[in-house]
Amino acid sequence: IDIDRIRTVGSTLRTAATRSAAHFSGLPFPEGEEPLALEVLALATLHQYGFWADTDHGYGGPMWAMIDGVRWKGSDFLWSAFTRAAAADPTVLDPARLAATPMLFDEICRDDDGVCPIPDVGSHRMLQQAYGAAIGGLGGIRSVVDAANASPDPLAALLETLATIPGYGEDPLAKKANLLALILANRPECFLRLSGTSSIAPIVDYHNMRIDRKRAG
Repeated sequence: IDIDRIRTVGSTLRTAATRSAAHFSGLPFPEGEEPLALEVLALATLHQYGFWADTDHGYGGPMWAMIDGVRWKGSDFLWSAFTRAAAADPTVLDPARLAATPMLFDEICRDDDGVCPIPDVGSHRMLQQAYGAAIGGLGGIRSVVDAANASPDPLAALLETLATIPGYGEDPLAKKANLLALILANRPECFLRLSGTSSIAPIVDYHNMRIDRKRAG
């Protein structure tokens, strides 16, 4: 083992990673210091799944849709849709409205053809309502993040609370919870302080876990 070579490669990778670190601001994300950025990011991260067409043989291809003449792929479409909706009508992020309005998700994610292109939209509607009720009972996502930052280990505290919230808590790998923590920590506002001993777990994209049903059967 060439220890010197390992150290050189490690140093290069560290530098490259620092320079290319995502700040999750600017389209399709909310701009830095946008007043409702935290609420948009938490709600949109909740819905980060299922952006692909299903067939009898499994994966059928990614979802594409237009917003204001721009063609977005799956995940970026949803980020852009929530960013647009919050700018047009901030009340779409109100927990009480999320909990009480089943079709609000469709309204938020309407494309240029006037329809919601998200696959399995029914699950998103139910998730939106369940999240609204749960986060409203906790005083809103800002209260959750403020409480986490006031603890000795903000990341661990945030993940513990997210584990009780529909849409975040069901996944044993906590992909979306860790993704949200990564986003909040890297935003220009530094919503989440990583001052404890915990570290953000590797985020495994769900498409890497797909199984071709035909071969599996």
